[in-house]
Amino acid sequence: MIEVALLLVALLALWLFVRIVQRRIESCKPVPLSETALKRGFIPGLASGWMPYPGVTAICALTAIGGVLAPEAPPFTGRWSGTRALLYELFGPYGWSALFALAAAAFATQAVAKYEEGGVQRREQKAP
Repeated sequence: MIEVALLLVALLALWLFVRIVQRRIESCKPVPLSETALKRGFIPGLASGWMPYPGVTAICALTAIGGVLAPEAPPFTGRWSGTRALLYELFGPYGWSALFALAAAAFATQAVAKYEEGGVQRREQKAP
């Protein structure tokens, strides 16, 4: 029963997200490009700055939390079995989680650094 409720909540959240993005796109007026901008071609904007880092941070943090809540024990199988066995020997059952927590911290730090160095171009500044 709880799985069905979680699925319905997730579908509702997805629908709400789609509606918000749809309204944002519809309310945005297109900015005509100048002739020099058209000759210059594509220049990476928002996506090349800090945008990917929070998502990767969230994935790493959730993987670390999952590893803390349900730690794995040897024998490990699969592609990363050697790395998991090494981390288990060095740090115990929470070694894999520690690796992902460290990765989450690194990605979060990189996101803040990219944001602070001006990797974010606001819409008002982009208009020619």
